[in-house]
Amino acid sequence: MGRPAIDLTGMEIGRLTVLGRDFSKPSGAGKSTLLRCINALEDYNDGYYHVFQDAYKYPDATVIVSYSRRGPGKTTGALLGAYLRGKRIMYIKRTIADVKMITKGGSVDLSPWATINRIAGTNFKAIPVKGVDGFAEVVSVDENDTPLPNEEPIGYICALSAAGKIKGFDLSDKVDIMIVDEFVPNKGVIARQSEGDQTLDILATLMRDRHKRGLPNIKLWLFSN
Repeated sequence: MGRPAIDLTGMEIGRLTVLGRDFSKPSGAGKSTLLRCINALEDYNDGYYHVFQDAYKYPDATVIVSYSRRGPGKTTGALLGAYLRGKRIMYIKRTIADVKMITKGGSVDLSPWATINRIAGTNFKAIPVKGVDGFAEVVSVDENDTPLPNEEPIGYICALSAAGKIKGFDLSDKVDIMIVDEFVPNKGVIARQSEGDQTLDILATLMRDRHKRGLPNIKLWLFSN
């Protein structure tokens, strides 16, 4: 979450003083959490919420809902975990404008995979699919942002409002997990009554005949702040 990593490997510590504060508050910097981790009283990680840990605890859960404040890195933890495990993501945003913002290019990459590129040293980019507003593929690209040949997309981005446009697509064997980001609208965002139906429409498009072919359910993960 932007805080430096702490490595005590090989240190010979006689007495240790832990100082820290979170901006204007004396609490929240992680002092007590650090001591609890050192004493194995609490699990430690890289600062992100890793939803895959919950998925492994509850393997039969088709739907996981994560609702929390901003900061734990729900989306980053999920996308990083998916990349490391070879799981393919359908990432859902609310509107076509949201998807266009992610895929517009420029000096600042607004794709949620940009953080994965920084952490894992990858070079993934969201490329709009021609003729389908609100739908994009996430692929590996070269230094000129040209998709690498013979490589399958590691994920897709789709707007809820584009649900009807992809009904004819067969993505049933190309997606393992569907993530709906900000499923509870932020303040000032107008939620449309059809969004629930659109979510289920996209999920049905992904599922198709997976059961007949012996494939497991698509996992549905709902994230919000």
